[in-house]
Amino acid sequence: MARERLKRCIGLLLALSLIAGSLTDEALSLWLTPSRLRTTVGEEIPINSMFPQNMLRHVTLELRRMNLAALQRSPEWTPDEFPGAIAVTPANATEEPGRLDISLRLLGWIPLKHIVVDVLPPMQLLTGGHSIGVLLHSQGVIVVGQAPITDEQGAKHYPGKDAGIQLGDVIHKVNGQPIKSDAELARVIDEAGRAGKKLEIEMSRNGQLTMVAVDPVRCAETKRFRVGLYVRDRASGVGTLTFYEPKSKTYGALGHVINDADTNQRIDVAEGRIIPALVKSIQQGKRGAPGEKVGVFQEDDPPFTGTIQHNTMVGIFGRLEGKLNNPYYPDPLPIALSAQVQEGPAEIITVVEGDKLERFQITIDRVMPHRTDGKGMVIRVTDPRLLNITGGIIQGMSGSPIVQNGKIVGAVTHVFINSPTTGYGCLIEKMLEEAGLWRPGNQQVGALPKGRAFFCLSGFFATISLRFCSSIRLIPLRSLFFSDAFIQIRTRIRGVPSLSEKQALRPSLTMVINVKINRFFANDFTGDPEGYPIGLSKS
Repeated sequence: MARERLKRCIGLLLALSLIAGSLTDEALSLWLTPSRLRTTVGEEIPINSMFPQNMLRHVTLELRRMNLAALQRSPEWTPDEFPGAIAVTPANATEEPGRLDISLRLLGWIPLKHIVVDVLPPMQLLTGGHSIGVLLHSQGVIVVGQAPITDEQGAKHYPGKDAGIQLGDVIHKVNGQPIKSDAELARVIDEAGRAGKKLEIEMSRNGQLTMVAVDPVRCAETKRFRVGLYVRDRASGVGTLTFYEPKSKTYGALGHVINDADTNQRIDVAEGRIIPALVKSIQQGKRGAPGEKVGVFQEDDPPFTGTIQHNTMVGIFGRLEGKLNNPYYPDPLPIALSAQVQEGPAEIITVVEGDKLERFQITIDRVMPHRTDGKGMVIRVTDPRLLNITGGIIQGMSGSPIVQNGKIVGAVTHVFINSPTTGYGCLIEKMLEEAGLWRPGNQQVGALPKGRAFFCLSGFFATISLRFCSSIRLIPLRSLFFSDAFIQIRTRIRGVPSLSEKQALRPSLTMVINVKINRFFANDFTGDPEGYPIGLSKS
């Protein structure tokens, strides 16, 4: 009995020691440092800031440059076998474009961390900040509501609902005829009903095409055949331009996706455009009540116009024609990749009156490059003047470029409803990927070498220790995994916001539907249960 108790005590002490070791600064740096990085020619790889100095004194750091041409011919490679790799030093590692392989080894042979760094040619962008009007037409029409149809005998019918059509479905064709507007759909339904024909409706739901048959019913009130559906074919509102790339004439704006107001589904773009907008007034943001810009579209002789080609999770993108003027940054600025963005002071460019660009001070409180939903930064407004005018981040500010140390680092995207001075920002690196300014092949650079398993020793030991504790019934694995301490650790590793953040997230963009002041809010990927709508600016 005493021997069994001693074994359990020794096991517990060993497990606690391993867990404590895995939570040190050295272990956390191995966990939190991404395995894929990008940098530009001439920029220093921030090895010293990624790992503690006392750790770097006890590990071997190996840097090798790969041959990109050979890499494209032979995509399946391992660091030890790849031909053409040459050793480099941190001083000359980024002197030319290519791919770097960085390995950290304990005692010269135990692998601790493997990082692939892509050195890209420098890219410069014209800084935005201009207030823009967004006019968007969807591919087909979106079902946003259902209503009964009363026939000549007073009976109520739901033809569309009874056929299985749901909110959020997108109607593309009726009886083989493409549908581009709500008026066109109403006409086709009425014509088919008068001819005594059944409606064969081609629609999509969650990206899957399907066919349904619907019998239209003649409405006693309107004397037209109807199917009992409300649909929408367009959206409009006010946001902010983020950047413009002069060579390709590509622009990026908003920093988040545009969803339908009623269904909360992403709008598939058929056609759309952006034009300048004038900010007429500001409604201040308060705790629980986000503010907004109130603007009008500048449709007469606009200085620039653009097409909307893509509506993505990190913004809208397309081609822009015309002239952009930015008094603060008349020349293109270099971009900062995720590894180069720092916590600390920065500034945003936005419009709070008319079409006058102004810059305001903010602070980047946190950088989360590993997040895939576009919320790569937590930002906080610190400029007294902007706080006095807007109360913080407001609707219509989405897309306002963030500049730090003379580089474009991202764009304002979301506001915390319970803290209007704080919100999220999207990293410029993510926007450039979706804009197509980096070729699709570049999105895959940085993939870990195949055939090799690089792992973090601390994570390995932590897992073993947790399972050991669970097996001797001293620490239940499930309760430990969901404890407050481990929730905080997972938050640091995954970049998932805290509960207080989750309760207050919505994109800072208001969309006006069919010239009516309907509130539009994009999907909040944190799953906020309250679902506060924080509309965008009025037009």
